[in-house]
Amino acid sequence: VSVIGGGDLTFTGAVGSATDGALGALTVNAVNSVYFHESANLASLTQTTQASGNVTVAGDLTAQTGGIVIDSAATIYINAALVTVSSGQSIRLTGSTELGGDLSTRAGDIVMNDSVSLTAAVTLSTYGGDITFGSFLDGSQNLTLTAGEGDIRFNASVGNWSRLGILTINSSKDVH
Repeated sequence: VSVIGGGDLTFTGAVGSATDGALGALTVNAVNSVYFHESANLASLTQTTQASGNVTVAGDLTAQTGGIVIDSAATIYINAALVTVSSGQSIRLTGSTELGGDLSTRAGDIVMNDSVSLTAAVTLSTYGGDITFGSFLDGSQNLTLTAGEGDIRFNASVGNWSRLGILTINSSKDVH
């Protein structure tokens, strides 16, 4: 499924399901804002052109065979889990992110290119992929990281504007 246009894209109900199967690959191109009100079970999610408005994920978003790529010039609100199921598939977020949901891959990377503010206690797990924070990481919530044999990278200040709660690193090859 490809969506191209300048308006808003809103999913008010569940997209795909465990019983009826996942929706195919969803490609979003040149929309204003994207909102998933409930769960989404997709092959993959790719935003090929930066959204000019906010992107909100309010229900769990699962990519069965591909990765999850979200790109916004405004704010990305993650209020539920993002999961890639296939080995080596990544989660990549570009845009200021308010993170209140867990992120999980199976040996794929988790990359957040811009500032991240924790809005709830969050767990990021790659089980072999890298975890990268490309900019500031803030929020008074707890953060748990599990990278297995992957690296964890903090490319800017942690707790620059507001101190984190408890930071727990369960496993990683290196921490930078």
